[in-house]
Amino acid sequence: MPGKSGGHANFAKGDGEKELSLLVIPIIVKFKEIVPATHFDSAILEFTRDGGDGSYLREMGEHVAQLKLLPKLFSFDELMAIPISHLKRVCQSLCAENEGEKNSIWTWEKPSQGHNKRTNVFLRYLVGWHGTTQSEEWFEQAIACARLQESMMRILKRNIERECTVGVNYKSSFYDALYTGMWHYQIERLDCLARNVMNSVVRACGLRAEVGLQGDGRQFGLTVSFFLKDRLIDGRNYLLRLRPGENAFRCLHRVKSKIEASGISTIAQDKLNPSSEECKKRSGSVRDMPAIVIPI
Repeated sequence: MPGKSGGHANFAKGDGEKELSLLVIPIIVKFKEIVPATHFDSAILEFTRDGGDGSYLREMGEHVAQLKLLPKLFSFDELMAIPISHLKRVCQSLCAENEGEKNSIWTWEKPSQGHNKRTNVFLRYLVGWHGTTQSEEWFEQAIACARLQESMMRILKRNIERECTVGVNYKSSFYDALYTGMWHYQIERLDCLARNVMNSVVRACGLRAEVGLQGDGRQFGLTVSFFLKDRLIDGRNYLLRLRPGENAFRCLHRVKSKIEASGISTIAQDKLNPSSEECKKRSGSVRDMPAIVIPI
């Protein structure tokens, strides 16, 4: 994960009033229908492309004081693969118009893991820097969110032609925004997954879910499994990431309540299970694992 150096990654202080900080803005897009990930990614290219609605990224400084954004929408995995020190340097280059430094961001890109090739919920991040005084912060964040939502909705309606909602969460803290976006996305995905499972069975009799803790003592996650009469549906367990330092047991029961709200009887397993990597080390082969575990 990016090296952590506090909630604000400060670059400098301009005139003593404005503090310039590294910024990440999570954008969650939810469709009513399933959309191929390749179709979605092609559609949003226009958002960051020069000359189209992507010109919005260059013009934001006119509407939100000292806000500049990199011309790319990142996935969570891409962003986690980039060292925080490199993000700082690249975002500083936005002010200096240093194209060489700015273009070096692409050398840190991590190829997509290929999960969720067809889904109805997507999470992407904008990264840049901003500087606001405390008195104007709330007002300027509201402007930024409204303009982001408007531009993204317009592009998706034009390029995909399917009804969707766009949620934007603008927070001053880099890490708070990074993990808040991740968690909200996972909860949306979980809700859709539970509803799809309910709709896929003729009768809910014998349908249940199990939520468990998974980890290696340093990093923890939650696994979600759906069963129909003791048969694991699709042979898959789903993995939810947790924020660093989050109370895993509290999250376990929050997820249990969320699934139960969809009408599925749910059991919370408080026992810690080994991670997928640990299972591979013990068994020597992925084929010996009891089920596939994929990020939700």
